[in-house]
Amino acid sequence: MLSLRNATHDDIPELATVIASAFEEHRGKLDPPSSSLDKTPEAVAQELQTAKAIVAVVDNEIVGCVFYSIKEDYVYLAHLAVLPTYRGMGIAKTLIQAVEQKTLELHQNKIRLSVRLALEKTRALYENLGYTFHSYGTHPGYENPTYINLEKNLDC
Repeated sequence: MLSLRNATHDDIPELATVIASAFEEHRGKLDPPSSSLDKTPEAVAQELQTAKAIVAVVDNEIVGCVFYSIKEDYVYLAHLAVLPTYRGMGIAKTLIQAVEQKTLELHQNKIRLSVRLALEKTRALYENLGYTFHSYGTHPGYENPTYINLEKNLDC
């Protein structure tokens, strides 16, 4: 049975493993490479200083996670990750909806996120959940856009 909870400091090593495992399929396929591929516990700990995370748990094992951070006029969603063996079960959608609920609890009504242009299935997931084009972004050192920023306005 799937349950969600806020991540704790004790979850940091497992969060690093889940993120790296979930993004492994993109190794050698993204330019520039995703920073999520080599996510270390130290990097996760550093991110949790400015962001929060929600974990998806099945049988006491973290099988997915999502990070979110509070900005001035929106909440930024990042590092949505689900272990490959648990995909197709609605876990990603459940995690996204949890961030949407947290956003409303924070009296915000906007969520933004970034998706690599090459990750069309990931983009489609968000678009099917109501996220729409906000802007393009370009990684440092690149001339053309490498990612798209999506946004969703929530009803308050």
